[in-house]
Parts: sequence; C-alpha cells; structure tokens
Amino acid sequence: MNLSKDSDDNDNEQIRPPDAVERVQLIDDTPTEEQLISQAILNSIQDFKKVQKEQDDYEDSILKQYTETRLERERMFKDLILALKKIATYDKNVADVLGLVENIVEGYCLAYMEYCELDNETISKIFGELSKLRVNAKSVELLRCIIREEGK
Repeated sequence: MNLSKDSDDNDNEQIRPPDAVERVQLIDDTPTEEQLISQAILNSIQDFKKVQKEQDDYEDSILKQYTETRLERERMFKDLILALKKIATYDKNVADVLGLVENIVEGYCLAYMEYCELDNETISKIFGELSKLRVNAKSVELLRCIIREEGK
C-alpha cells in the first residue's frame, strides 16, 4: 500500500493550484445615441466625399473631352484661317470674308454652335471668294457643312 500512497502523492504534485478568482463586469456594447449620431455623421461625410470625387472625375472628363474637341476643330481650320489672313492684307473682299469666316469658325471651335444659318447672299459671297483662292479643300467642305441657308 505504500506504493499506492506514493503514487497518489506524485499525482497531486503535478496538479497546479487553481487560479485566483477575478470579478469582471461586462461593458454594455449597445451604442449610445451620441455614438449613433457620430457614426451617422461620419458615414454622411464619407458618402459626400465619394459623390464629390465622382462628380469631380466626371467634370474632368467633360473638360478633357471639350478641350480635345476644341483643339481638333481648331487644327482643321488653322490652315484656312492662316491663308485667309495672309491674303486679306492685300484683298478687301477676302478681308470681309475672313471677318465672317473667322467668327463662324471660332464659334464652332468653342462649341458655341454646331452650325450657322446665313442668308443666301452671304453664303454666295463667302464661298465665291473661297473658290477663287487656293485653300485647303477639306476645310472649305467642312465650312460648307457648318454654314447653312436660313430656313433649311
């Protein structure tokens, strides 16, 4: 029996003593009204910033598209306007046509208008003078598409 008593003592030596008792009070996880309001304000600000960024990106894309369109249109008419300016210093009729064409082209390039309605006499004067000159035919054809007769 002696053996069995030693065996029990060895088992007791390997068992650790119990932990000390701790009293812990659980915190209430239910948010207060102030916390709910703060969270709602934070969410609202984040949503506003997200929408603002989307709008800014959209505005930037519109401005970029507008700038590209304007530059492309100016490039199409650059040679025509330059040729008319050179000739206008010597020819009064071309100077009159240049004044009309330059304003029409500027309005078209800045996207103020997609076409311009003029009376038949003015159209004849513009294209009559342009047909006498050696200017870019593509620019003249595009100008024909922009200038329309009134009432048509």
